Amino acid sequence: MFFATSSQYWPTLLADEFDAGRCELIKDVGGYFTEDPDSNPGANYLPWISYEKAVEMAERGCELVQRVALEAARQRGLQLIVRKLDGAVAGTVVSSHTN
Repeated sequence: MFFATSSQYWPTLLADEFDAGRCELIKDVGGYFTEDPDSNPGANYLPWISYEKAVEMAERGCELVQRVALEAARQRGLQLIVRKLDGAVAGTVVSSHTN
């Protein structure tokens, strides 16, 4: 399922309700990076990240995806795709498996 909203919790629950298997969250950046790409242009793009690492980043102040949405996705085994609408970067897959 595809959602563009400021809150990621409800789209995550809806995707699970519809047995979508994954939920795409559209943001103003192309996914997760090692640092804020707006303040550090040299930040490294992360194509895959675990739920645990994403939650850890949220706890340290990363506002890309709300912790409650990450926890809901993890509890339901729902893969999250965090990407930018323009599609220049494939986005980051958030799941229990990392490459």
